[in-house]
Amino acid sequence: MIKEDWDVIGCYDGYEGSGKSVKAMQDAYFVDPTFNLDRVCFTGIAFRKAIITAGRNQAIVYDEAFSGLSSRESMNHMNKEIIKMLAEIRQKNLFVFIVLPTFFNLDRNVALWRTRFLIHVYIDKTRHRGFFSFYNADKKKVLYSSGIKYYSYKHPTPNFRGRFTNHYVVPERKYRNRKFAALQAQFQPERKQKTEKEIHKGMKNQFIARLAHLGDLTIKQKAAVMGVAPRTWQDYLTAYHKQINEASIVTKGGRSEG
Repeated sequence: MIKEDWDVIGCYDGYEGSGKSVKAMQDAYFVDPTFNLDRVCFTGIAFRKAIITAGRNQAIVYDEAFSGLSSRESMNHMNKEIIKMLAEIRQKNLFVFIVLPTFFNLDRNVALWRTRFLIHVYIDKTRHRGFFSFYNADKKKVLYSSGIKYYSYKHPTPNFRGRFTNHYVVPERKYRNRKFAALQAQFQPERKQKTEKEIHKGMKNQFIARLAHLGDLTIKQKAAVMGVAPRTWQDYLTAYHKQINEASIVTKGGRSEG
C-alpha cells in the first residue's frame, strides 16, 4: 500500500503493562529500519513535529502517555492531533502506529475509516505477556460497531492470533525516562497553566507601569498602545495606583515593626 502511494495507520491497544508499546515499536522498526526513539511521541506537540520532519515512508509511534482520571482529556487531545495531521500523513505515505488503552476511545472516523488494522495486545490466564490478536480493516469495523457499548472484543473473532517477545528496538531506559517525564507533565497541567498566567500578568503590569510614566503621551494614545478603549486604560491605571499604594503601606508597616 505504501508503494502504491497510500499511508498505513494502525492501532495498538491493551491493558497498561501488557506490552502494546513494545509490539508497536517492533513493527515500526520492521517496516522502517531507520526508526528510532526520536519518532516515539508521547505528546501532541512531539507527534506534530515528528510528522512534519519525517521523511517519506518512515514510521512514527504515537504512544499514549496518560492514565487514570486524565485519560479522557488526553484522548480528546490525541484525537484532535491525529485528525489535524491526517493530510500530512497521507502526503508523505507514512506508517503511523497509535498506542492507546482501548481502540474504542479512538475518534470514530479514524477508528472506522483511517486505520488499516488493529492489534489488541493481552496477557494469558497465567498473566504472561506477549500475546496479540490481529483485526484487518473489515473485522476492525465490525468490532468497533458491535463492541463499543461494553468495550468487548468477543465479536468478531480476529483474523489471527500471535506471540511476540519482550524486546525493545530502542534504548529501553531512555524510552522509560521519556515516557515517565511525559506522564509527570500530564499530571501538572494546572501548575503549568497558573505559572503561564502569572508570567503574563507580571509582564502586563510592567508594561502598564512604564506606559503610565510616559508623560508625552495622551490617555487616548496610551490606550491605543495597549489595544484597549480609553476607559479601560483608566481602569488599568487605577488598579496600578492601588497596587502601588498597597505595596507602600506594607513596606511602611514592615519598617515600623522593625
